[in-house]
Amino acid sequence: MGGSGQRIQRSAGLCTPTSATRQSKLSLCENRDKAATLYVDAQRLCADKKYYQTLQTLTKVSSLDPDLTDIDNIRVVAECGQKYQRALGELQQHNQGGRSGIAA
Repeated sequence: MGGSGQRIQRSAGLCTPTSATRQSKLSLCENRDKAATLYVDAQRLCADKKYYQTLQTLTKVSSLDPDLTDIDNIRVVAECGQKYQRALGELQQHNQGGRSGIAA
């Protein structure tokens, strides 16, 4: 009977998470928590029209939790906002260049 009791203990040990498994799960949870916090930061940055910082933050989010879904489409909004700001800057430079030529 002692032999079968030892076999049960050994097989039960196979189902018990090891320290490495627990550490891995803890690390995964910490990364997901950091990613969620950074996602909220990205929402704020995007609302403040800081599109470059928004995209940098979202890159960090993706590296911490590749499975996190951008349900608010922050990346799309930030990319569009960044393009808009660039186009507006170019238009303003072009307009300033035209005025300086007329004034001279």
